[in-house]
Amino acid sequence: MAVVVNPGLDRSATDTLLSSLSSTMDLLCPLTTICKKNSSTAPWLSDVLRNNWRELQSAERKWKKSKLDTDLISFRTLLSKFSLDVTSAKTSFYKEKLETSAQDPQKLHNIFSSLLNPPAPASPSSLTIEDFATFYTEKIERICQTFTPLPTSSTSHSQHSATPLLTQLSTVAAEVVLQITLSCNPTTCPLDPIPSAMLQTISPDFLPFITTVINGSLTSGHVPTVFKKARVIPILKKPALDPSDISNYRPVSLLSFLSKILERVVCNQLSDYLMQNNLHDPNQSGFKAAHSTETALLAVTEKLHAARSVKLSSVLILLDLSAAFDTVNHKTFLSTLRSLGICGTAWEWFASYLDGRSYQKLRKALGGQVVLPDDWETTAEVIRETERKVLGVSSGRWQEDMETWWWNEEVQDSIQRKRLAKKKWDMDRTEENRQEYKELQRRMKREVSKAKQKAFDELYTRLDTREGQKDLEEMEGVL
Repeated sequence: MAVVVNPGLDRSATDTLLSSLSSTMDLLCPLTTICKKNSSTAPWLSDVLRNNWRELQSAERKWKKSKLDTDLISFRTLLSKFSLDVTSAKTSFYKEKLETSAQDPQKLHNIFSSLLNPPAPASPSSLTIEDFATFYTEKIERICQTFTPLPTSSTSHSQHSATPLLTQLSTVAAEVVLQITLSCNPTTCPLDPIPSAMLQTISPDFLPFITTVINGSLTSGHVPTVFKKARVIPILKKPALDPSDISNYRPVSLLSFLSKILERVVCNQLSDYLMQNNLHDPNQSGFKAAHSTETALLAVTEKLHAARSVKLSSVLILLDLSAAFDTVNHKTFLSTLRSLGICGTAWEWFASYLDGRSYQKLRKALGGQVVLPDDWETTAEVIRETERKVLGVSSGRWQEDMETWWWNEEVQDSIQRKRLAKKKWDMDRTEENRQEYKELQRRMKREVSKAKQKAFDELYTRLDTREGQKDLEEMEGVL
């Protein structure tokens, strides 16, 4: 029995779920500014190698400090061993990667291209967001103007009259939604309220809410407006191209993770319908199971050989369509769906999916104070409780504040004296200056230990007071 869902309630449920995720994320994990690393972590770098690297750094510091031959020999031994371990780790990593991709030519090509032709760093460009938006819009308009207008005629189902009609998209069980959620690549878009990997981690706890949003869209034939927004970024088509030439960029649309889950659900049902009723184009190789560019090349090559065997001439015409997906006529596409037997709320879903789509230049926050409908009052609490278990609760204070709240005047004075002695020893590395620095360092540690003990004693005596809970939270941050 089909369940009819009011599109207005569906939009309210979707907006509430996303805003609750975003506001909870902002509450538990406030934004902070960090320094971006210039390079990413090597994929072959394991925990064992990291520990070996720390030991190597420790041995190097020890040798530089003592200048003893024994420490130098120890450092060189660890350095040689670390170099061999790195080479072995790289070899094992790429060997395993090549073996697992042996049956996938595309992956093999990408692996060899990344190894033999690593991408060069992009040069700075003066192009602005407005330049890209204007260029892409005008490009599509110019291409569409060259099309010949299609004759207006009524579309019938005569071509596939015997084909069963797809009038309603089927609702899916929570287990199916969970399986699709966990199988999707957790790429995060700026439109996502929380990181996709985190959403996958906590998805079992609020799976009913996601399933309700998905099934509400399927039964109503309406795609939530927030799922039809995209973040468009320009990417160079090839690393060697001129970054100042705007025509060398390709626009890439980033979609929210939840919208991809909805798309995957519909794609699975549509693919099953086309496959079961043999509605696929027999010459199609792209976006088709068990087909690829290899099958297309094999089909063309076989036809050429067959024509040559009977002494026939062959003419091969290759077309490269510019902005092929961006210039698809939506009316023609929807008419094609009708001719394939897709109608009712199933057809309305695709029409809603294509209508009212938009892109964003900058992220618009979905957080803020919202009044939850009665049916969704528990959404925020479920999400908050789950994220507390996964993330913990941060006070939002700087780490330096959490570690130095117990400092007193004696500690600060001893630290300042130690720093001055260190500078003095760095400028004049005499044994006298070294001994002075070591003595002040030991004195500072004693002052720190006494200050901690005193602060903790005071906290223990104040646990029964009104401020005791606050003091306990600060102490937990230090411990």
